Amino acid sequence: GHELVLHILYHLQSLMISSSNENSSYAAAVYEKLLLAVAKSLLDTFPASDKSFSRLLGEVPVLPDSVLQLLGNLCSSAVFDLHGKEVRDGERVTQGLGAVWSLILGRPYYRQACLDIALKSAAHSQDEIRAKAIRLVSNKLYQLSYITENIEQYATNMMLSAVNQHSSNLECSQSDSADLKAEGEVGSQETSISGSQVSEPGTFEMDSVKGGQPISHSLSTISFPEAQRLTSLFFALCTKKPRLLQLIFDKYVQAPKSVKQAFHRHIPILIRALGSSCSELLHIISDPPQGSENLLTLVLQILTQETTPSSDLIATVKHLYETKLK
Repeated sequence: GHELVLHILYHLQSLMISSSNENSSYAAAVYEKLLLAVAKSLLDTFPASDKSFSRLLGEVPVLPDSVLQLLGNLCSSAVFDLHGKEVRDGERVTQGLGAVWSLILGRPYYRQACLDIALKSAAHSQDEIRAKAIRLVSNKLYQLSYITENIEQYATNMMLSAVNQHSSNLECSQSDSADLKAEGEVGSQETSISGSQVSEPGTFEMDSVKGGQPISHSLSTISFPEAQRLTSLFFALCTKKPRLLQLIFDKYVQAPKSVKQAFHRHIPILIRALGSSCSELLHIISDPPQGSENLLTLVLQILTQETTPSSDLIATVKHLYETKLK
């Protein structure tokens, strides 16, 4: 069946190239309709572990937009059965991402479209889908030199969009700032992160970048789940390129409260992966950006909780004390 379908599709493709405009358009319409029907049939008929769907997409002459859209829906769990009911199946997401991986490697012409699908899934609102896509992007795709920069830029933009929501909310809420300040809660809130109590910044804190003017964190409208969604991929990339962690510390002071909480949620896994001998991490600890004290405290807690601090870490903290704190 597979060989017959390919034979028909390649014949239609030849008609699309050699025929007149009218016949070419007709052949293109038939090609797209047939390919889409076969692709959907494979998904409906075979289990997610079957490779027929991925093989079909890898061997047909052309992938129309409708087929790429089907693949994108598969990677975001937006798949519908024969009765029009949405099917939520984590294994199908894995199947779709596997096809994306194969197409990025084997079909350069569709590389960007498939990368866009993977990145969109890596920022999905559902935790399971996002986690699967992030594993693909950070563990496999990020290692491919020809798309590394694209992935890094996307992850950075997503993280900064979460941080910068604070700035945009400041601009549009100036007229209400007095009322918000009166209602704001001054002080600190204890937030539990991986069993540790870490002091969260209060509703207002002094921002050295703004010349000591108070910032109202209550102006932020971004939720904690949304902050996690926008920052997860960037933290995953930090495990592969530790120097990216510097940007987290640089932007911490201006981040909304919910984004800081998301940073705190991601940091334990990242820091344990990097370890206390990571040169990029030690550099940050030796000279942390102003306003990142709470994040630095959390990092040091993680590094000293379960293991004996390395000699490099001890020397770095001693240098920090003598140059910044003494």
